Amino acid sequence: MTYIEQLFQIFNGAVWDGDLISKSHREKLVRDGLVQQVLGWNIITGAGALWVIQSGWIKNGMAIIPKNVQPEQCAQIVQTVLAVEGNA
Repeated sequence: MTYIEQLFQIFNGAVWDGDLISKSHREKLVRDGLVQQVLGWNIITGAGALWVIQSGWIKNGMAIIPKNVQPEQCAQIVQTVLAVEGNA
């Protein structure tokens, strides 16, 4: 789940490189086109924001991962968003 937690951390606001949950997961998010790095900051891309919005896991403007979510659900949503963006 760290991949998703990392995406949600960045969705909830720009994150300085030293404050990331996982740099390796951030690198995968960058490769997937969901996050980008700018001058040491990590920010959500349009595709990343779309993924979080489509996940339906937003409460009071913050991305929250439900306790009962299955990793397969996350993978399916990521593939859908990447296909829409033309990155799949």
